[in-house]
Amino acid sequence: LSGPQSPNSLFVSEPVHNLVHRMTLAPDGVTLRGGRAKGEANREFLASSDHWFRPTMLKTGPDGALWISDMYRAVIEHPEWIPDEIQKRIDLRAGEREGRIYRVSRTDQPPRRIERLDQLGVEQHVQSLECPTGWRRDPAQRLLMPRDDRSCLPLLHQLVQTTAEPRARVHALWLLSILG
Repeated sequence: LSGPQSPNSLFVSEPVHNLVHRMTLAPDGVTLRGGRAKGEANREFLASSDHWFRPTMLKTGPDGALWISDMYRAVIEHPEWIPDEIQKRIDLRAGEREGRIYRVSRTDQPPRRIERLDQLGVEQHVQSLECPTGWRRDPAQRLLMPRDDRSCLPLLHQLVQTTAEPRARVHALWLLSILG
């Protein structure tokens, strides 16, 4: 998971160990090399002493912040791997109606304003295909589809020819293949 607020960062949730690990990525020839983020050589990006903290999913939210889904369960292991005598002493379902979502953002810049994408015009949706986050690109593509508005075709052709953003080209070419 990487986004404009954490460029070149890869976040990994580790629900068994109650933590979120961050790695920074750097080009290394034709591949990438990962390492610990600056200031995190001897600690994790996020770690909890709460044994029920189970970060199970991480996403870049529509505001650019890191959204963490916390299952918040006492036991995360499958009962198959827990001896029968221990299963009799613990509630394997403890916390089944619990859960939390954390929103983690940078302190040096505010999160982006969340826009109503359904209220944008065709030109704005085509421009959104160049956004660095999927929260903007993917809905823009989906919202251009049902409109069946041919006015987007010249804009998509222009985008394919002028953008340096490869993901924007992929979205535009896919739309052109469907709509054009």
